[in-house]
Amino acid sequence: MSSRVALPALELDQTKATEDGDEERLAELNGSLTVLATIFPRIAPEVFREMLQTFHGESRLHVVTEQLLKHQDEWVKGRWRKAVKETDNSKDGLLPVTAEDYFRRASYKWAVRTSLHEEFKVLSRSKIEGVLAEENFCYTRARLTLQNVASKSWRNSFNVILSKWLKSSKSTNEHHYMMIWLKNRGEGANSVPVLKETGDEELDVELYQDVLLPFLQKTKREREDKDWEFAMTLNEAEAMDAQAMYECQCCFSDTTFEQMATCTTGAHVICFRCIKNAVSEALFGQSWERNIEHTRGQLKCLAPMSDESCDGCISHSAIRRAILQSKGGKEALVKLETRVAEESLMKSQCDKCDLYINEDDENLVKRAGALAEKEWREKEGMTAVMGIGGVQEDASRATWQVTDWTMQGLIDWWVKNVIDC
Repeated sequence: MSSRVALPALELDQTKATEDGDEERLAELNGSLTVLATIFPRIAPEVFREMLQTFHGESRLHVVTEQLLKHQDEWVKGRWRKAVKETDNSKDGLLPVTAEDYFRRASYKWAVRTSLHEEFKVLSRSKIEGVLAEENFCYTRARLTLQNVASKSWRNSFNVILSKWLKSSKSTNEHHYMMIWLKNRGEGANSVPVLKETGDEELDVELYQDVLLPFLQKTKREREDKDWEFAMTLNEAEAMDAQAMYECQCCFSDTTFEQMATCTTGAHVICFRCIKNAVSEALFGQSWERNIEHTRGQLKCLAPMSDESCDGCISHSAIRRAILQSKGGKEALVKLETRVAEESLMKSQCDKCDLYINEDDENLVKRAGALAEKEWREKEGMTAVMGIGGVQEDASRATWQVTDWTMQGLIDWWVKNVIDC
């Protein structure tokens, strides 16, 4: 099943023996690289690999650390890590060290080198080796680089008619060079995609996760979408034959029972199409206040009334079913729930005071300080000439009496016992 060109027996035996004897050395090198990446997070991992291969002995980690502290510019030579937005996987806005940055096993290097030499025969061996060294023998990144290089090569014009080159030049996983299609026996049987053997377990797992698995997931989603559309068409045809169609009281079109929802009070029948259009208009149009009930976070009933509107709402489960049936439904549902939560927070109010939680922090502190000063002075039997909130009152005493209370302490006490209750 594999079209791989095998290495000579003597060279293969030497490679296997070297790999078996270097497992501990490889683990030590990767451990040292992790330590260096933690100490120097701004330096690119390729600098650490170069230095760890340059120095030998048990104290190589200490020697590399000392060299970077004393002669950092000479070793780094502008090879700094790229800054990114801070996320849960990033530290100080820098990309984390990934598996592609560590030292590779000899069998993985051999499998990657053999696969790429076999696929990109139009390129010279020196170009392929240079790309492999630059990408640390990472198959995925090296293959993308070689595809760009091969597309600009003059040899491409003489090899474009070859079927293998046509497959390798396409970016889709369906025509990936390492993927082949096996025909099942029997009439009407579909072909099954499988991966070529590489001779290395790590590369096989990488190809499965990056090539075969995404293609299988995409194929499954497309098949489920087609099956769902066929099922809906068949269900509608059977309902029409049985005269079991229902009329939507919003658009007055006939639809099946599975595509209907009712409001909570008037039992008005609304189709999923009208629900999707109403939610879309509320999110991206100008009808948020008209279509969304803020107190319950639900969609208002869409049935037209002669005298007054219906006070009912559409249930959350019906809204979710209607939205998720369309393309981009998950994003629209998340946006709807986020907007409803934001509207609810903006309209919420503290039970013990008139301070809204959406008020600016500066104004909140000023108002809290003014109320704290007023309450304290009323307790002490006096009023302030001018409170920190800017409130002017008739002063029974024009002087500030010395007390153990400080203004910051009053503000902190009031915020702690009233606002954070």
